[in-house]
Amino acid sequence: MAIDKIQSESINLADNFAFTGTVTGAGESNIPYFRARISGEPSFTPSATTKVQFNAEVFDSANAYDHTTNYRFTAPSAGKYKFNTFMNLRNDNGLKDLRVHYYLNGSQITNGMYNIMRSNNNPFQSCSMPLTVILDLSVNDYIEVYVYSTTSSGNFTIDGFGMFEGFKLTAS
Repeated sequence: MAIDKIQSESINLADNFAFTGTVTGAGESNIPYFRARISGEPSFTPSATTKVQFNAEVFDSANAYDHTTNYRFTAPSAGKYKFNTFMNLRNDNGLKDLRVHYYLNGSQITNGMYNIMRSNNNPFQSCSMPLTVILDLSVNDYIEVYVYSTTSSGNFTIDGFGMFEGFKLTAS
């Protein structure tokens, strides 16, 4: 018996249904997704905006994150994507100003900024910096992470942990 039309009042939503053929519109896949981290404790020059090299891939469902050359995610399909990054930055002489940026296709699009001076003007030696963004991407758009900080003196480092991850929320 073929059913052309089902009325919602007659369906028991707790039942299981076995379909033959193709079912469309039943949900979406969150592929691609990736996570990369920083291996080691890279050092950065203060007062310079520098690309962060997340050089150790944890997982990458579509080989869309380049962890060896460009250190960026390139969208294999259009859609809305969510990206997260987290870093713990350190300078034993003190961090004064900290910024983490997302760049889209080579241009800055966000500015996560912390002014991290304590009230007595003694700067912190370490600060954790998270940044999240949701973006509409087209095929081959790419996302990179940059960092900037001023220090009391000397270079600053990413101290033990830095992570960059993302996944597709929905198709455009």
